[in-house]
Amino acid sequence: MKKQAKHILSAAIIAPVLLCSMAFADANQLSLTNMQSSQTQADNNAQLFGQPSAQSKAAFNAVASQSMPLTPAQIIKLHKMLNATQAATAASPTTPPAPVTTTRMVSLQPGALPPVIRLSQGFVSSLVFVDNTGQPWPIESYDVGNSQAFNVQSPQKGGNTLMLQAMSPYTYGNMAIKLSGLSTPIMITLIPGQKEMDYRVDLHVEGTGPNAKASVGSTGLPAPASNVLLSVLNGVTPKGAKVLNTSDANTEAWSMGDKMFLRTKLTVVSPGWISMMRSADGTIAYEMQKTSSVLVSEDGNLVNLKVEGV
Repeated sequence: MKKQAKHILSAAIIAPVLLCSMAFADANQLSLTNMQSSQTQADNNAQLFGQPSAQSKAAFNAVASQSMPLTPAQIIKLHKMLNATQAATAASPTTPPAPVTTTRMVSLQPGALPPVIRLSQGFVSSLVFVDNTGQPWPIESYDVGNSQAFNVQSPQKGGNTLMLQAMSPYTYGNMAIKLSGLSTPIMITLIPGQKEMDYRVDLHVEGTGPNAKASVGSTGLPAPASNVLLSVLNGVTPKGAKVLNTSDANTEAWSMGDKMFLRTKLTVVSPGWISMMRSADGTIAYEMQKTSSVLVSEDGNLVNLKVEGV
């Protein structure tokens, strides 16, 4: 009985070991078979194509050189050179002109110098025509002395604005503008190629246009606009004037002699002003007698404007 039990125990231990050995042998055989198959395939490819010859290598290099003749570093350098060339081509040989927005008077009297408008090639300038009260003065027609050198457009039929552009960098010229109801044409000189150019010019024409309205606070007929009033409208302190302080942050004031000048978008009601000038954006320059208190209209409400330093 003891011998029989020993044989049974030995069989139970040896059987799993034999099974593992057989499985490991099968795995090695499969791996060896795969390696032999891969080697056979490689041998077949070598027999089919053969090893690349020197001529084949030379042909490959020639095709690669023809298809991609530049190296990546050369391509990057070429892009940089192209970018620099394009920038140099587009660059202006001179410094771009400084933009200026201004208001100018247009006199219809004989001997008066016509306004000069500074233009620049590649830039658009606008001319806005208003009358002595600051109201738009419609344009009937216009004519350009050299239509090849200047491009002039009227954005709105019956409007009071012209768009001008110089087509050459230095060609001078002029133009005539016929305003509605005005028998005398407005003559303007056009000069490109300056250090400054007029982005927008508000041209105040002497007289009242068809859109003129009665002014509140006037002491009578408006006096002809002066250079002092024009400076005030442009926000420039007149020569010899004293700067005054006001209770409104958007209102500027100056005194000169026995007169006072205001630059504001408010409507002066009292005291009556001597003369006034209005720009296209609604800014108004007033000339009046000195006073420390001005009654103005703001959005329909009466406001007392205080002036200090009079």
